[in-house]
Amino acid sequence: MPGKLFESEAMQHNQIDRMAGATVDGMLFYREETFFAPGAGLWALLRADEQDFARYIHPALRYLADTGLGADRTSGKGQFEITVESAPTLPRVKSPRAMMTLSHYLPVIGEFDPQGEPLAYALKTLRPKREQKYSRPLLDGQKSAPIYKQAVRVFEPGSVFPFKNKKELYGRLARLTPAGQEAVFQSGATLMVYL
Repeated sequence: MPGKLFESEAMQHNQIDRMAGATVDGMLFYREETFFAPGAGLWALLRADEQDFARYIHPALRYLADTGLGADRTSGKGQFEITVESAPTLPRVKSPRAMMTLSHYLPVIGEFDPQGEPLAYALKTLRPKREQKYSRPLLDGQKSAPIYKQAVRVFEPGSVFPFKNKKELYGRLARLTPAGQEAVFQSGATLMVYL
């Protein structure tokens, strides 16, 4: 495991005269940029049919790797490399008492007993931004495209709930756009580790 996850560095930039389409003489500035330290990065655990992974998921991940993630992706930042490996073997518990989320969780009613024990969780309100790379038609009365999707409250990864029954996948999707607009969803589905 790396000694640190992130590094920051002051990066030199040129101010651009948008009218002339050129740099402005003597107008250099510095901006601090944060990036992963060598040997650090993100990982995700995914369960999918091999054919679905090859046909849909892996191409989508390659597209994200090429286009980048984050605010400065249009200037060449945020690209990353996809590495696919077999998932680690999680410990098997014969008689689980609890289950822990591995990602944001938006439960289906009845998936766990909110009065049961053990129960330890953190809630987070997600208010994701809409992708602005592609233009969308405006609805009646709109003067500009909305920046944010609708907010949704989810349980944070690492939240612990009383065990009720085993399932392949817990949680559900939540629609974040009003009826009449293109459907955009937030995943609240998660894999659980049994404790």
